[in-house]
Amino acid sequence: MARSSPHLIRMLTVDDAAAWAALRFEALVAHPLAFGSSAPETSDDLVEVARERLAASDEAAVLGAFVAGSLVGVVGIRRQPGLKERHKGLLWGMYVSAGSRRRGIAASLVDAALEHARRWVGVAQVHLAVSETAVEARAMYEQLGFRAWGREPRALCVDGRFVDEHHMVLMLDEAAAPVARRFVVHVSVAVEREGRLLMVTESKPDVRGMLNLPGGRLEHGEGLVDAARREALEETGLRVTITGIVGLFTAVSDQGNHVFRFVFAADAGTQIAAAGDDVTAVSWHSVDELVAMDDARLAGASMLRGILARIARHDSSKLSLLDDTRNG
Repeated sequence: MARSSPHLIRMLTVDDAAAWAALRFEALVAHPLAFGSSAPETSDDLVEVARERLAASDEAAVLGAFVAGSLVGVVGIRRQPGLKERHKGLLWGMYVSAGSRRRGIAASLVDAALEHARRWVGVAQVHLAVSETAVEARAMYEQLGFRAWGREPRALCVDGRFVDEHHMVLMLDEAAAPVARRFVVHVSVAVEREGRLLMVTESKPDVRGMLNLPGGRLEHGEGLVDAARREALEETGLRVTITGIVGLFTAVSDQGNHVFRFVFAADAGTQIAAAGDDVTAVSWHSVDELVAMDDARLAGASMLRGILARIARHDSSKLSLLDDTRNG
């Protein structure tokens, strides 16, 4: 069973300037539609900027998330300087590296930033702006208690493409109680043919261009096996036969939700796969080829690597072990 990796959240200092600059550069290059700043030529060009932003301040902080000693996520929080705006804080620069997403790191960073803002006497609310392309980020903010109050049309223009921004606010005095997290159930199918595994290329904004197993969320009142068949049909056009259970894998999402992912072994015979809903392409890969890929190419890389390891061992269980009376 896959588990989310432990992470440490702490305030960054000028000693972390190079690490912050490298992560910030990654963010600006990978997601130009999500940030107002443009990427410089190299991450070295951001080091001096990093030193300035990480300098000690009583009314600003940059928080970092570390996994195994490496900086994988950042967020900034600062108090507005204007005399009539000192009741407001601003959350900025949120980013978690692709290989470290879906582990609850983003939610932990925001929680830590909000706790920091609460220490500033007189700060009553925290604002942020989020790109319309960052669908899952906006969902996370809503889960944490932020509410949208406006939308700025054409807030950014990147290579001729206009992008709107949603403006959101969290009233700290109304958010003292912890926000409830949800349990989310996903299903995936592992279709193997001649030693290769069927993968889809995601089109959803937060994982666009990344490889994943066909799958999606369980719908209300739906059986697990029926959901797996449906997702395979919707994303690949294949009418699969579920033959076994690869395993149940768990993680904490960036929204702080507990995710349970049921992965089923499936057979599609000689049918030809084609890209369907929420994907841009389908492709076949050996497990070894997938394992050798960088995390940035794999959606939910940590969990997916655990699934691939189970598939490589041909370690699946009989479908009869699943007591799911709602399946047809």
